[in-house]
Amino acid sequence: MPGGEAFKCPSCGASLVEQIGSSPTVACRFCGTHVVVPESLRPPDKTARAVESFASVIKEVARESAARQAAAPPPPTRSSGSPVAGCLVAAVIGGLIFGIPTWRAFQQEKKDQQKHDVPAPLFERPLEASLPREARYAGVTFRVQKGLITNRIPSSDAQKLRTSSKEAYATLQVSLQNPQVDRTQISDSLRLQLGDGRVSSPPDGSQIEMDGQSSRDAAFRFTVPFNATWKGANLLLGAPNREPAELPLDGDAPTPAQPVTLNVSGEARVTSSSTEDATYRLLSGTLDLDSHGKRADAGKRFLSLKVRVTNNSTFGGGLGMGDDNFRILADGTAIAPDNFINEVQSAQTDKEYEVVFMIPATMTQADLQVGPLSRQNAHLPLSLR
Repeated sequence: MPGGEAFKCPSCGASLVEQIGSSPTVACRFCGTHVVVPESLRPPDKTARAVESFASVIKEVARESAARQAAAPPPPTRSSGSPVAGCLVAAVIGGLIFGIPTWRAFQQEKKDQQKHDVPAPLFERPLEASLPREARYAGVTFRVQKGLITNRIPSSDAQKLRTSSKEAYATLQVSLQNPQVDRTQISDSLRLQLGDGRVSSPPDGSQIEMDGQSSRDAAFRFTVPFNATWKGANLLLGAPNREPAELPLDGDAPTPAQPVTLNVSGEARVTSSSTEDATYRLLSGTLDLDSHGKRADAGKRFLSLKVRVTNNSTFGGGLGMGDDNFRILADGTAIAPDNFINEVQSAQTDKEYEVVFMIPATMTQADLQVGPLSRQNAHLPLSLR
């Protein structure tokens, strides 16, 4: 088999000659990589065998006709013999003379094109880790469903194989879920980190926009080195100055990160005047990397507190509630809320507020200051462990 010694597995280098059969592909018995057999090494197909058989029959007919004409005496008159038979033999011989070189040129052109479009055997390396597996970023869940590394050129037609001998393409099929009420936009980069530490460039379509409480599927394709595998690979989500998220694509599926529930409680009454008399009651608290479609800055976390405010006053104008009614105090530093609050609470009513702060990840103790900054206020101690 000419050239057979060069047909090796592109992944591990093992010879695949002895595995060639009737199938157009072989699976390497050492590493399992699926490789397309070059057309020059495949057994001839039925069409080629039929053409060769027809050509041999035509040659035999031509030889027998020539032998009979040589043995027979010359025709006595011009009317002897069959002109139709003579034309038929001439046509057959002419087709044999001119058709076979044309067929050979067509076959050679096809082989040349095959070499141009398929400079290296096709390989496919599927992601074989336990799936699905997921990570959360900016409140959106990224759930990996399937993965494949191949040297098939992505822009090639489905009916025509084209491969690369210099690079490969890793594609991840991902389901995206946004459980949040608000529309979420993620412009941070997605990247693929290989087991040797190399990191790919962000793929096309890595900017994600999702309506509130929606889901959709997406395919992210990364350009990777020719010999890339899934072993030790990670999907990275993040951007400079943001807390990253990392999803291992090899080994056991990790447990998705969840918000940390804090044991917080407390109550304080703030009376600034006859028109401002409110009781602040701390109901619950959580620490998380995400809040309302945002990712925390590097080295920080979101502290989310639920506070019930009772307006004790009978003043008809109500109680003004804004961002300056809440502050986190720690180590002499005051931190304002990360979310916007601007309401007027009616007299003699209760209302719950969610107040979100971005705090240092190392903070373990703090005070929640409640009440207007410019008037009387109170402090509620917090344990953030």
